[in-house]
Amino acid sequence: MQLYEALSLRVVEWRGKSYTHDLYPAIAEILEWARIPDVPTFRLREPQLRALETYWYLRLLEKTAHIFDL
Repeated sequence: MQLYEALSLRVVEWRGKSYTHDLYPAIAEILEWARIPDVPTFRLREPQLRALETYWYLRLLEKTAHIFDL
């Protein structure tokens, strides 16, 4: 299994848990809204949504370093 495949599976699992996170519970609301917005003029494409999910998964659950810390 390639790295991107393993990461994708973990992100899908996190999505299945409704993006739960103890310290930042609002991230779930933000990502759910981005997936199904209540504004008809706002729409992200599926790759954009996956990129957001992956970024926040890596930052919050895997605790990757912030860009300023690199």
